[in-house]
Amino acid sequence: MSLDQAAAEHVGSATRFPSINTGIVNGTDMCWTRAGVHVPPVNNPATLFRGLFVNSPVEVRRIQETRLKHRGSVLDALRDSARALNRTLNTADRNKLEQYLTSVRDVERRLQMSPEWLNRPKPTPEVDEIKDEERMHLDEVALFYDLMALALQTDSTRVATLETGMGFRTSELNLDSYHGISHHGKTEGRIDQLKVVETFLTTKLSDFISKLKDAQIFDNTLIVFGSGMSDASSHSNRDLPVILAGGGWITRDT
Repeated sequence: MSLDQAAAEHVGSATRFPSINTGIVNGTDMCWTRAGVHVPPVNNPATLFRGLFVNSPVEVRRIQETRLKHRGSVLDALRDSARALNRTLNTADRNKLEQYLTSVRDVERRLQMSPEWLNRPKPTPEVDEIKDEERMHLDEVALFYDLMALALQTDSTRVATLETGMGFRTSELNLDSYHGISHHGKTEGRIDQLKVVETFLTTKLSDFISKLKDAQIFDNTLIVFGSGMSDASSHSNRDLPVILAGGGWITRDT
């Protein structure tokens, strides 16, 4: 289970979305539920904008309500069948069944939240809607950071992730792929390229922090920024680089 999904369980239905997972292309397989189910990232800023801020038509919400009711009925039947089956299983199979039931409970939890928020108006952001046809000409890393800041500012969610990594392309910087550059083999030219890419990414993080400060929510937010490898060239995960920011921390001299 990943840290963001543990936090999302704690938040529950206090917000419209327990968590928002975003990513460039296919992300980095970073987010996993308690049941070990992968949570794929939303990789289209326009789709994320619509989900956060565009209200569905009445007829669409009615279809969603009907769908939720049917799904609830199916889960009730599965739960009853599982209880009867559990009495006939050995210990190993009971453990497998418990993993399955944990997945069912995850779905139930989401279904219980959905009706509460389905007909509530979504917040109106002070920015123009992002269109699909525009995204190819815009910096998607900056867009996702902007949308996460807006989601936190409007309390649409309290948990948000952004996955870059192997899917992150650097054509706008006239460089090779991030994945390819990271396997630099200590070649000076490729290390220089890697510095350009990582300067780009950390600058976007800095911009995100500035937006949270402008919105006066930085001191109530914890940001974890890092990598799953300290040296991708050798696939080392020792001494991982991690930045913690926000949280209203106070620095004291020692």
